[in-house]
Amino acid sequence: MTDVIAEVLDVNMKMRLLIFVRLHVPEFVEPENWLPNNPVDYSIWGALQQLVYRRRRIRDVEHLKELCKLTGSRLVQMLSIAL
Repeated sequence: MTDVIAEVLDVNMKMRLLIFVRLHVPEFVEPENWLPNNPVDYSIWGALQQLVYRRRRIRDVEHLKELCKLTGSRLVQMLSIAL
């Protein structure tokens, strides 16, 4: 019975945290839009991160987004050539 209570409390805390984040973090990505937890995704994100941060100074969030998009498209091209 204590497992059920713990699970209900855990769900309650997660919901309260989600509500708080939605109210206070304007760029929060909803859970249904999160990437799947898959080792291939992590390796791609790792490669993207290495390419984005290689010898660059990030000025601000917008600059980081711009670099991620540019580098991501280059990474896709590199992968398609390799296949």
